[in-house]
Amino acid sequence: MAQAVPVSASGVEFFAEVDTPSGPSNVALDRVFSFDGVRETVQAISWELLQAWEAVRPDEASVEFALTLKVTEGRLTGLLVSGGAEGALKVTLSWRRGTDSTTDAGIAGGVVAG
Repeated sequence: MAQAVPVSASGVEFFAEVDTPSGPSNVALDRVFSFDGVRETVQAISWELLQAWEAVRPDEASVEFALTLKVTEGRLTGLLVSGGAEGALKVTLSWRRGTDSTTDAGIAGGVVAG
């Protein structure tokens, strides 16, 4: 079930729609949540992708992914995947060979929670 909860990031407060736990829960949804858990999730995913890009050294790289916001253990978290579900990353890597040609390698893959 989704519910709007107040969130604070860098001194700015806003509302975020989050998936809340199903069934009984002692998570207090009436307080302002920190965006730190979501930021940490994005940083961790980005760091891992950066390591891969440094290995293959493309001239350009981009990635698209979506996060689901969830309140878990009283903390706002960003989830790429949940439980045994699959999530998708769309990765585009580009290499330029010389001045005339550009080679693009688009890779769309699934990431499985482990």
